[in-house]
Amino acid sequence: MERGTKQALFFYLEGEEFFPQREITRSIVHNCFKDKETTPDLIEQKLPFVSFSHTKEAPSIFTIDCLGFYRSDVTKFLYEMISRWLVPGQKLVIEAFSVNRFKFFEIEKEIYFSAKVVISIETQNQLALIEYNEPTITKEIKLGLESFYHAKRILEIKGLSIDEKTSYIQEKITALIHRFPQQFDYDLYPLMQKFLLESSEEYKKGRGPDLLAQVIYTLYVFMHRLQANVEEVSRKRHLFLKVIRSKIQTLFGEKNVIGFFVGVNFLKENEIFDKRHLIKAVQKHFSEMEAIDSSYFGQSNDEERLSVFYIEMKKEGVNDLTDQDIRYLRKELEKDLKGCIESLVRPVFMPRNEEEVMKYIVTLSGQIKVVRDLPQVVISFDEQTDRDLFFTIILVRPFLPDTPILEEILQISGGMIEIGIEKVKQVGFIRKRIPKQAAILKVRLSNLPFLRDDFVVDLYKARQKIVKHLTEILGEIRDYNGGMIAKQMEVFLSFEQIMKQHGEQNHYLLENFFHSLYPVESRSVVHIDCLKIFFLLFRNLLHSDNPSLSYLQKSEKRSAFICLKIYDFKRKKTLLESVQKLKIPNSQLVQLLLSIQDTAYVGFIYFSDSKEEQKTFLAFILNEIQK
Repeated sequence: MERGTKQALFFYLEGEEFFPQREITRSIVHNCFKDKETTPDLIEQKLPFVSFSHTKEAPSIFTIDCLGFYRSDVTKFLYEMISRWLVPGQKLVIEAFSVNRFKFFEIEKEIYFSAKVVISIETQNQLALIEYNEPTITKEIKLGLESFYHAKRILEIKGLSIDEKTSYIQEKITALIHRFPQQFDYDLYPLMQKFLLESSEEYKKGRGPDLLAQVIYTLYVFMHRLQANVEEVSRKRHLFLKVIRSKIQTLFGEKNVIGFFVGVNFLKENEIFDKRHLIKAVQKHFSEMEAIDSSYFGQSNDEERLSVFYIEMKKEGVNDLTDQDIRYLRKELEKDLKGCIESLVRPVFMPRNEEEVMKYIVTLSGQIKVVRDLPQVVISFDEQTDRDLFFTIILVRPFLPDTPILEEILQISGGMIEIGIEKVKQVGFIRKRIPKQAAILKVRLSNLPFLRDDFVVDLYKARQKIVKHLTEILGEIRDYNGGMIAKQMEVFLSFEQIMKQHGEQNHYLLENFFHSLYPVESRSVVHIDCLKIFFLLFRNLLHSDNPSLSYLQKSEKRSAFICLKIYDFKRKKTLLESVQKLKIPNSQLVQLLLSIQDTAYVGFIYFSDSKEEQKTFLAFILNEIQK
């Protein structure tokens, strides 16, 4: 134990036998406090203490003295800051580096440290750079000695080497396994190794070690939570989402980004969900958001059909997402993502029935009786590949002397639709003078513009695109086999417009609802006001936070509405069979059959002028579902 003057009374915790260490500490303490008494207030005021000492000429010896409260990371922090950042871009040679722990007699509860670093300065240029950086590096060292958080943050900003980050991540993962053995096991190491090997050097360089470690252990937690939930309830969709703010270093400085962790189980072998599905779901709410290259990392368990991944996105423009935006994303994405899971479908090919083609040509030819009759068109779906859709068009038209030749029209039409001519022939005359021309056309167009939020191809929209294109190049036409489709789309657009006035902006939900109404012809004839009431019942039931709410009903002057939420699909089948036995005419009953995630939504509109009949029907439905 060493006693000195009144203001420098201290004893060592280790290394007491080394006299030079005692002298180093005595010198630094004296340099810090001078002749003042070391009271707790004075120590709090003076520490941390950093002092530089050097000559004006090189080569020379440069020394740095430090005094402060001891932490386990102090040695590493000081070594990194002085060796790598005293002269940025040059790693200085440290001749001597001494760190000693001690206590003041008056304040034995606190542990302090003294540190002396000796560096050789080889050139005058090095000395000039040190003198220039001295105020900044002194401020950063003091800030780092005051707080572990600041020390870590300073090293992150300045940039740890890849090897140092790897070492830090390994230490962090090991600490988690030891501290939380119930949550983390040694199978976390293979995931860490996979992440470190697959992540590019550029990716790891631009991110702090804490973020890199967080990606590893969060994906691990998601995977194990999925396994536990699937083991408990195997036939249910489980999806976890975590949205975080983060910062990355780029060539243009620090950049704010949003990180997305996603975990999901698949119920079918042909299901897929990856970054493109998440990106599309995010851009649905914030179109300015873009994925960051090389930020995706995923892990899957093919045997149990589980997938977890992490990806970062940034907002293009001046303003970042606000806290309110983040809360909105967390709320909305959790609902959206389950509906974005894609079911892979094998390409469809249906050989064309030539007999059917000839029947259509004869039928369309019979529709043209005078020269003023519109060109008649039949559009049939043929084939789907992973990228394209193929249709066959049968066209019959009056062929007047000034009628444009098909080859010329199709050659200049261009656009996203490719139309090829398979066959052109004459199929009769109008009043024995004007020939009728029949043509069989093959159409190819990309399926990408017609993918819905769930990545299902919308053939209705693809067909509409073809009709619009034919109208542009041929003039007004008659869509012979698309009359019902056109009427349905007309009703749907009117329905969507009205629902937007009631605050419903989810086109995908409106479309799913409308096309889940049966019989199919009811979509064209049911009054818009009835559709509005029916949809509002369905939406209120869908978005209800009350888990016990299983149905909603309403009666109007000439119709009764009921919408039910059914979790057991066998019960749904039984209900529909019971309703079918009532033998209610199609004109008097409209059904809603829609499945969302793991829940079936079944609804009915019962048309009757009798209030008693309405009550009887509603009571029947409720009685059946409660059996």
